[in-house]
Amino acid sequence: MSPIKVYLTSAIRGIGLGLATALQELSAKFPGKVEILRLVSADVQRHKDVANLIQDKHGYVDVVIANTVGLYDQLSTIIAVPSARFQSTYSADTLKSTPQGSSFSSKPSSLSSKRASRRPSLFPSRSITSGGGSLTAYIDQSYEIVAYGASKATLNYITRRIHFENEWLVAFPLSPGVVKTDMTYQAREMDKKGEMAKLQDQVFISVEDASVMLVNIIDIATREKEGGELVNVDGGRIPW
Repeated sequence: MSPIKVYLTSAIRGIGLGLATALQELSAKFPGKVEILRLVSADVQRHKDVANLIQDKHGYVDVVIANTVGLYDQLSTIIAVPSARFQSTYSADTLKSTPQGSSFSSKPSSLSSKRASRRPSLFPSRSITSGGGSLTAYIDQSYEIVAYGASKATLNYITRRIHFENEWLVAFPLSPGVVKTDMTYQAREMDKKGEMAKLQDQVFISVEDASVMLVNIIDIATREKEGGELVNVDGGRIPW
């Protein structure tokens, strides 16, 4: 069985860093099997350069984990959130994920013609999405995550649309849950009502545990079961 080729982005903190740490350990054990590249998510040209590099050195990828570094540095209601906050949050959480798919699809040998792969896949992961992007699950709660939640709802739509536009791909938004990261601790400090602390104390999981759970889901995911679904870190489904 040939090895699975994985492309992971935004590995500078949180879930991305947890996955990258594991990959770095693997790179020491298997020289030449793991390659770390500098990539700015919104830099379309750099994405194209990386796609060219992958095509030249590896031919294709099996799995894209399109992780983004989420922006969650302000709690606010709709009436109070500045328009600039919407723009910056969308840029960090949503728009920065779009060049990843487009760059690969523009390189036939990298991803779009990878239909012969035994498991062609495309997953936005960490900042990937969040239950906070659901239009039904938590929207009636008092968490003031308007810009963040709206950006994740948009990302969910984009990912689900990828599923319907590409019958050969396994594409779905995957939520890592409430993970112990600098972003969640920052939200805890900003929330003077204490609602975030209550939620976190109930369902907090470590970066290490979340990383393993996400990898396990990705490893067994199929288009029939996970494709186009809003999947939680425990393998369950989050209502849209």
